[in-house]
Amino acid sequence: MSDYVGAYRLKKVDIKGQDGKEADITKLVLEINVNAYVTQPTYTIVVTVRDNRNLINKLPLRGGQNINIEIEYGNEIKTWNAVIGSINDIENNDHEQSYSLKCYSPLLIKSNFFTISKHFEGSLSNIAKDIFNQHKDSTEKIGLWDDSLNSESVIIPDWSPINSILWLASRAKSKISDTRFFFFQDSFGKYNFTPLERLNSVTDEPQKFVYGSEKFHPTEKTKSDMITINKYEANQSYDILETAKNGYLAGSLFDYNTTSKSFQTIEHKFKFNKEKSDNEKSLWGEYTPPGIGKRMDSISRFSDDEAKRLDKLNDVSRITKTNYRKSNNILDITIPGNPITDIGQLIEIKIPQASPREGQDITDYALSGKYVTMSKRQVFTSKTSFTVLQCIRESASNGAYEWVILEIILHGL
Repeated sequence: MSDYVGAYRLKKVDIKGQDGKEADITKLVLEINVNAYVTQPTYTIVVTVRDNRNLINKLPLRGGQNINIEIEYGNEIKTWNAVIGSINDIENNDHEQSYSLKCYSPLLIKSNFFTISKHFEGSLSNIAKDIFNQHKDSTEKIGLWDDSLNSESVIIPDWSPINSILWLASRAKSKISDTRFFFFQDSFGKYNFTPLERLNSVTDEPQKFVYGSEKFHPTEKTKSDMITINKYEANQSYDILETAKNGYLAGSLFDYNTTSKSFQTIEHKFKFNKEKSDNEKSLWGEYTPPGIGKRMDSISRFSDDEAKRLDKLNDVSRITKTNYRKSNNILDITIPGNPITDIGQLIEIKIPQASPREGQDITDYALSGKYVTMSKRQVFTSKTSFTVLQCIRESASNGAYEWVILEIILHGL
């Protein structure tokens, strides 16, 4: 196998039906796309095939078959085990067909045919793990499964395994921050149940990616090329109106106690905490402007004394949910394919200014800094591989970035 950046070797793509029929389609594969999102519970894989063996009728391919993919990066082999959910984009040529196999995780397929109706009591993270272990496939593994702070007595009312775990994640409170959990499968197949704020404590050294000619390792060609951003796109960023509406700057929880017939309001107001942030500066300046803090995402809740004994939802985490919101900085970057970078990771991005002055720091601090990878599209073509990452950050890097412009805009509201 070549050692150029993005090189890989497709070792094997096997399909196995429930009737025991098998087919090796390795030489028929044109392209593979692996798509993973922090906001979705499982990955999807799209395999594009040029079929000159009429497998679509001989196997036949009708969905439900298991598919196994093995790809080699250097000395490392990555394996994906999935189930074909649909056959799309079928085209007939003279002596062959082309089509796409859209594949899903075994857990997602099972969740479409199985439901849970049961009472559970205990830690929400432990309840979620019990459900996962009971319904997962033998090939599905756990990545990061964090412990939740709160315990509850809950009834799962005829929900699928995935919907049950997602609901538990939305109620589970982090031990390290006033935020909630996410349940997602990374692009290499491992399942995670964790708040995103946990990531800066499990990442020893964030991977660094640079746009342009400047490299972190200029003397190591292969390594420096591996961290090069080939393309970037700055999406919606610094959206002060959306941030104010969704409760990031401020929020309220109205708690009505039906037992004691009492009422209390729990307030949340944004305050930047450097110790708990990925970067050194607040994304929104050092204050909450007058007027914006009064418009908030309000939640009404009815409780009783017995429920409060187990339910610790009565806190600001019910409002904030997570610091990583799509109204913050969003950056899409394209990098060479590699076996390390994945969703749910803390990475560092460096982008130079468009036209820096002489003697000035060339770093663009409005875009550079530490980000969390929220989605990933890994593409394997016939010649190379590349990755598209969507990255979000909740704070700004410490540099020569002036907040005066932002403050003027806020006062103008």
